[in-house]
Formats: sequence, structure tokens, C-alpha cells
Amino acid sequence: MDRAGGRLGLLYQRKPAQPGTLTARLCAAIETALSACRLLEQELLLGGDIKFAGDEFVLLPTIVCWHPITRRRLTPCVMTWRW
Repeated sequence: MDRAGGRLGLLYQRKPAQPGTLTARLCAAIETALSACRLLEQELLLGGDIKFAGDEFVLLPTIVCWHPITRRRLTPCVMTWRW
């Protein structure tokens, strides 16, 4: 969890490759992240102090980049989309 930009956020990261189409994998990741947010909001030990806005999703895919000639791994690329 973080409070970047003054807003509460939850980072969900999945490293192993998942089966299915890109759309199915993205939907599964979004559903998992939303479920985690709901569980945190309902956690009694947190006293109801956690509340996610729920109207925004930020996708930060990490892509492993390879040099086209040497095939050496480059610094990971990070792209951000906001809905």
C-alpha cells in the first residue's frame, strides 16, 4: 500500500506467466487487486480506517527489454496507463 499523490493505493504484482489471453490475464489481475482492496477495507483490525476510491486503476507493466544485437538484458521499462 502507498499514499502517492495523497491517495491510498495498492500495488499488485504477479511474476509467473499466467495462462489465457491478455484480456483474460488483465481482468484476473484487476479482479484480484480489487478483491484485496475490499478485504483491507473490511478488516476489523484496521478499524475501518482504510478506504480506496475505487474509480481509478493504474497499470504499471514491467517489461524486460533485450538489446536487439547483443541480446543482453537492459534496464526494465515501465509504462503507465491511467483510466
